[in-house]
Amino acid sequence: MVAQDYFRTALATLPKDAKRYYYRGTVYYTVGRYVEAIASLDRSINVSPDFASSYNNRGTAYSRMGQYERAIQDYDKALSLNPAAVTTYFNRGYDHARLGRLSEAERDFVKAIELGYDSNEIVEALAELDGIFTEHKGALTELIGTFASRGWTQSKGSA
Repeated sequence: MVAQDYFRTALATLPKDAKRYYYRGTVYYTVGRYVEAIASLDRSINVSPDFASSYNNRGTAYSRMGQYERAIQDYDKALSLNPAAVTTYFNRGYDHARLGRLSEAERDFVKAIELGYDSNEIVEALAELDGIFTEHKGALTELIGTFASRGWTQSKGSA
């Protein structure tokens, strides 16, 4: 893997550069290597504990592995460091919705929209969850209705 060789060389020359661990973790995440992504993001956090993006991306890796509680902990930390991190509000809201915590999900989604996140993407994500998590189906449908009543609706080309 060419990217892996690049990061190995870069990290050998600058082992205290948190961004390089962050970027390596992001590459691992992108190719579905979540355990390696988490390990690299752990290193980024160890080098720079105030780097909010590392917590957000590590949270997304935990989320992909089904570890929603750990993901939410990382999103909480990321937001404590950067309260304007719009994507982190979306990510945390999505995982709250997965866990059936719909009031928390709504709070995060509304905050994400207030900060500029596309409301259609949120409604589409809720519709996707509504189709997957039948145990929360009624509540998710109700939350979608809440967003629709605010004028935040699913785009026409979506399911």
